Parts: sequence; structure tokens; C-alpha cells
Amino acid sequence: MAEQPRTGMMSADNLEPDGETRRIQTLGFLGRWFRTGVGIRPASRCGPSRPGGGSMDRQTDRRGWTRRFTRATAVALSLVMCAIALLTGCVSNRLGRPAGVRPPCPWTLDQGAVVRGDVAEKRIALIFTGGEHGDGSEHILDTLKRAGIKASFFVTGHYVANEEHHPFLRRMVAEGHYLGPHSDSHPLYCSWEDRSRTLVTESFFRSDLQKNIEALRGFGALDGTGPTYFIPPYEWFNEAQVRWARDMGIVLFNFTPGSGSNRDWIPEGHAGFVSSRRILSDILAYDRKDPHGLNGFLLLLHLGSLREDKTYLLLGTLIDELARRGYRYVRVDEMLKQAGEHRL
Repeated sequence: MAEQPRTGMMSADNLEPDGETRRIQTLGFLGRWFRTGVGIRPASRCGPSRPGGGSMDRQTDRRGWTRRFTRATAVALSLVMCAIALLTGCVSNRLGRPAGVRPPCPWTLDQGAVVRGDVAEKRIALIFTGGEHGDGSEHILDTLKRAGIKASFFVTGHYVANEEHHPFLRRMVAEGHYLGPHSDSHPLYCSWEDRSRTLVTESFFRSDLQKNIEALRGFGALDGTGPTYFIPPYEWFNEAQVRWARDMGIVLFNFTPGSGSNRDWIPEGHAGFVSSRRILSDILAYDRKDPHGLNGFLLLLHLGSLREDKTYLLLGTLIDELARRGYRYVRVDEMLKQAGEHRL
């Protein structure tokens, strides 16, 4: 996120007073308003009471005090309302935004889950998912290491159960990548035809996901120092799973659609098959097509597949070209840090 102006400072891009200055100004105004409304005058302007005042003076005084008391009550109620507004502004400013201004959500949501980061920032999070197939794991890790960048890996219980993958899991953690859950048994959470129809119970969802998390902790991942990020199996879910995950303290997110990068699993002979060169070309073309380019993109690729034309062999080319275009690579927990803090 862009750095916010420091409290109490003004700049060409911040012509409005900040929250602290606004509160001081408002409190000063309220003090003057209260004195005027109640009828309190500065002591230096108050002369001594007229001696020998009669009953008419006393009646006038009583009527005056009655009016002042009524005004004082109204002012007091107004002050309470203003205090509530100021308190709300104080809380808002502590969250880093001007009082009374509700900021636009910097992310793109689907079914209540984040599917794209802040489009104002030229950052990409590379997301790799793996299940039964992990043939590209070593090549991908080597490519990332040569490029000096960090990525995010999400694997299922099937991937973890394969002992051939254990060295790669350890490398993912040791080399500073994010390693998170992709479910244990890779179930389908909701119907392809009717997304609102949930196919699993909350109890199953919780136990299956927790089993996946515990297995990954055995490799040093998810040490509890921050929120757990989770991409669902088949990248298909509905609002129920988002809510269940949130109740577990887990942030469910999904990849950013549009670039076609997720087609890299489709084998030859399948109706949806496209060559790796075409996938690479489509990703780069989408950068030109989308008004925001690939800003905030959660770019999904797979750790392996049955296809012979392996897209992960072109990962180095993709990384270099996007870096040349000015993109910076971050882990998913950095891209979606605020989503984790506020459990969106």
C-alpha cells in the first residue's frame, strides 16, 4: 500500500487537515459554541449585579436562566453526538484513513474471497498448487532461486504423502517461500452446475483442512506467526467455505482470472489443451489488455501435470519478461496482508 502522510503534516497531495488536527479544531469550536449557546460571557465583561433589583428583575433572571438551561441541554446533547463522531474519527485514523471517509476495498472479491490484490501496485504473487503430480517442483524451485524471488506454494495431502516430494517441501520453507494448505483430500466443495449448492459439511471441511495444515507444520510451515492463507481444491468454492475458513482464522483466496495461466495442467487430447507457448503468450497479452495490467495478480501455475508440454519449463522466461515490464514479485501473505489482518 502507498505510504500515508505522517500525522499532523500537510502536503500538496494532502490539503485537508489530518485526523488529529481536525479533532483539535473541532474541540476548540465546540468550546466556543458551548459558551455562546449557554450564555456564558468572559469574566472581564461581567459587571457587578445591580443593587436593589426588584421582582421584575428576578422574574427576568428566572426566564433568562430557563432559556439558558434549555439551550445548555440542547448543546450538551449535541456535544455528546460530536464526541461520538470524534471517537469514530479517531478509530478511523488509527486504521490509517481520514476521519469519516470509508476507503474503497483495494482487492477484487468473488464469493467473499479475495481474487486479486491492489491494482494500484505493480506487484504479482506467483501461486503454485500441487497434488498427485509434482514433477515440476525441483525445476520451479531452482528457477525461483536463480531469479532471487519468493513465491507461494499450496499443496494437498496427496502431495505431502509422496516421500519424493519431502525434499521440495523442506526447500520451500528453507528458501523463504510461503507454504500453505490446498486441502487434504482435494474434495469438490460445491456443485459445478449450481455454485450455491454446497457438497460438504462444515465438520468435514474443518477436519480435512486441519489435517492438511498439521501435515505441513511437520515441514516447518505455518508456524503461527501470521494468518494462514488457503487456496481451495479445484479453485472452486462458495460463500459458505469462505465463512467457515474465516471462523478458523484462515484466509481463503483464489487466483486472478483472465490470463489463462491455470490451463497449464490440461493434457494433450483434452478439449481445453493449449500449448505452453500459447499460455505464456496469453499471460503477456493480458498484461496489455487489462487496464490495470497484471497489477495485484495472483498468478496460478501448477507444480506438475500429465501433459508432455510442460509449461513450468518456460517459468524463467515469464519471470524475466514481467520483471522487465516493471513488476515486482511478492509472497501471497505480503500481497494480501491486510486481508489477513482483518480476516476478510
